[in-house]
Amino acid sequence: MPGHDDGPQGFPRVPDFNPFPTIANTTPAQPSWLILAIIGAFVIIFPLFWCLITSLLGKAGGRGRLPRCYASGEKPVTGERHSGLSGMIGGVSYKSVLTLHVTADGFFIGVMALFRVGHPRFFIPWSEVISRKPLKRF
Repeated sequence: MPGHDDGPQGFPRVPDFNPFPTIANTTPAQPSWLILAIIGAFVIIFPLFWCLITSLLGKAGGRGRLPRCYASGEKPVTGERHSGLSGMIGGVSYKSVLTLHVTADGFFIGVMALFRVGHPRFFIPWSEVISRKPLKRF
């Protein structure tokens, strides 16, 4: 129909095209306590889970047996300190988390503080060391 919002040469008019239409927010707002509850739960649950895992690794690696046999007790940690060492105790590999304190009597073995749960420090006298194999590095 001529004169009724027609485009050029009588074609119907095309509405303006907007490639980024505005969409109304249809999701309800989350209560602020829910976000705080999630953060609080993470702060409580993650450390408990971490402690459980490190304790299980300590038991799997025989760390329960070694400290019983070679408990350092109240013996003060002395000697030359070597930290960031790697080793294998039982079936568990400890990469760059072991600390060794070497004395004339023997050596203390401890674990980095982050992994210490379930891993008590212990002292092995040199008289208990049967053999030593040098580490071959590539």
